[in-house]
Amino acid sequence: MSKESIYNAIFCGLKNGIVLIDRYSGTIMDCNPEFENISGRTKIQLISMKIWDLITIEDNEEVVAFFNQISTTGDGKSNAVVLEKVDGSRITVEFNANTIINSGQEYLCTIVRDITLQRKLEEQLQSNLDLLKNVFDNMSERVAIVDYNMRYIYRNKGYFPFNIPDAEEVIGKSIMDIYPTVENSDGYKMSCKCMNDRLAGSCESCVIVNDKSYWLRYYFQPIKEGLLIVITDITEHKLANQRLSQIKDELEKTIEKRHLELIHLNEKLKIEVNERKNIEYKLENEMSRREYFTRALVHELKTPLTAIISSSEGLQNDIKRETAKKFAKNIQDGASTLNRRIDELLDITKGEIGILNIHIKPMDIKKSLEKVLDSVSPEIQRRNQTFVLSLPAFLPLIKADEERFQQVVINLINNALKFNKDYGRIFIEVRNGDASVIFTVRDEGLGVREEDYENIFMPYFCVKNIKSIDAGGLGLGLALSKMLVELHGGKIWVENHEDGGAILGFSLPV
Repeated sequence: MSKESIYNAIFCGLKNGIVLIDRYSGTIMDCNPEFENISGRTKIQLISMKIWDLITIEDNEEVVAFFNQISTTGDGKSNAVVLEKVDGSRITVEFNANTIINSGQEYLCTIVRDITLQRKLEEQLQSNLDLLKNVFDNMSERVAIVDYNMRYIYRNKGYFPFNIPDAEEVIGKSIMDIYPTVENSDGYKMSCKCMNDRLAGSCESCVIVNDKSYWLRYYFQPIKEGLLIVITDITEHKLANQRLSQIKDELEKTIEKRHLELIHLNEKLKIEVNERKNIEYKLENEMSRREYFTRALVHELKTPLTAIISSSEGLQNDIKRETAKKFAKNIQDGASTLNRRIDELLDITKGEIGILNIHIKPMDIKKSLEKVLDSVSPEIQRRNQTFVLSLPAFLPLIKADEERFQQVVINLINNALKFNKDYGRIFIEVRNGDASVIFTVRDEGLGVREEDYENIFMPYFCVKNIKSIDAGGLGLGLALSKMLVELHGGKIWVENHEDGGAILGFSLPV
């Protein structure tokens, strides 16, 4: 193979572009196919063009200066420049030129290398390095790398917080140069151990700078270049732990104090409970004695009353004279009244000790009220009073103890009779509520003082007004009525009417 054939094989087979340029004019004289690919032009288009005509305007002056320099020095390598193709696309290339002489003519044999991909990779790598540096510089941890001689080869911005000279001045200096007294510290000892053993390790240490203590946590990781050091300032964490420990101690003392107080209160409560049990025991005994006494008293009173009532009834039947018959009737009425008072006293006693019972069953309100009015009508007429009954068109059946219900209504009517004005009216009204039936009895008397509202249903309480002077009674009727209404699950109340007189009312659930 001839030299020319070898030359052509090399010239045309290289993967880099080769272009022959006139040394002094910069005119392209020849090029290989790869340069045609790089430039995006054919050889015919390239011949006679100036090499810098292929370069972008931004880099044109730099390329002209480069080739002017080569025309003097004979060889050289350019910086990376941007070459623009015919289609407008751009690539990054670099020139490596050498002077050759052929037949007395000087040329620049220039190797043109497409470094577009390389430049992109370099830019990406640099971007990653910048990002990594930015991350390290902005970390709260202090990061440094030392070589095998413990000399600094890298540090981030926050690594030297204790009035150390500018970080750039410590690169190449050893840890001992920066911290002369560090040799006996736990951190330095651990760093030497990790460096020698090529094993990761960590420790905590307290350093004092300008009379101020700093707690630091060290982490050491052997790497190819030497040792990676990461330092975290845990001073606030330590102080917080100390404060938490103090709070814990204070809390434990407080808990212990409260525990002793609770023990004391518990003992005191036990004493109070025992005292209350003794009081309850005495109260139960007292209530039992009271019940026994009341029953005995009722028995002793009712036994002669029964004979008096029976005898007075017999006298009324046998006596012919009206005067004597009237006396006999007075005896019977008085004895009957006394008998009712004794029954009320017994019921009150049962209610107070919780043994007053009722017998619930369905009840027709209207029929039961008719029985009540039949029984009280003679007394109402005797006192020259009248009653007005108001009933709704429909009344539901209710569940109640009919005898006790009638007893409550009679008590309210008797109360109205006592305090009504002469020739007054008694208004008896029944109406339907939301889930109850409401009963009211109103008189035309002087009414009740507001300060007596709460006391009027108390046992043995007597209302003080003009009519009460000769009203009589022990104050048991309304108290017993309240007990009976509440046993039915109802409510009882008193109020004054706007036109005068008192209203006594109660409600029973439907």
